[in-house]
Amino acid sequence: MNTLMWHAHQWARRLGRTGLTGLLLISIATLIEFAHVVPLQAETAELQARLVKLQMAQKRVLPGVASVPATGFVDSLPETSAASAMIGQLEQLARAHGVQLLRGQYAQTPVSGTSLLRWQLSLPIKAEYPKIIAFIAASLQALPTLSLDELKLKRETIEATALDADLRFNLYLREATP
Repeated sequence: MNTLMWHAHQWARRLGRTGLTGLLLISIATLIEFAHVVPLQAETAELQARLVKLQMAQKRVLPGVASVPATGFVDSLPETSAASAMIGQLEQLARAHGVQLLRGQYAQTPVSGTSLLRWQLSLPIKAEYPKIIAFIAASLQALPTLSLDELKLKRETIEATALDADLRFNLYLREATP
């Protein structure tokens, strides 16, 4: 035992403070490596294998998207004559969800290169946040050719429960065939 202590003392004297500090840091780094990094690497490899399995399962479940001719899609859309009924349905949904429509602006523009018409609906509304979200969700579900393009929310004061919201919807329809 005395010989071992004498050799350790000689090595410590040769290394000096800097060498001993380096040896201590290397030891701590090795302990951290085996205590934390190696288990995390094993967990990462396991998660990557699981991800690959899930991606393979998804490819089997979701078939490739069938190409639909553009004319078939456009022909499935309602004609522009249905616009007033669809806007009326949107107003009914607003009333049903307790959303107050202040005034609306409607503009019709053709979509270039297609036989589609886009109705841009700008609707300023006043209601509580949950009612606004419920109205938007119900509108998008009831009218499949409707898209929400912009939502701006504003609160007058911090304690106010009602919000002023500006919604911009686009309603896509096809031109009426003569």
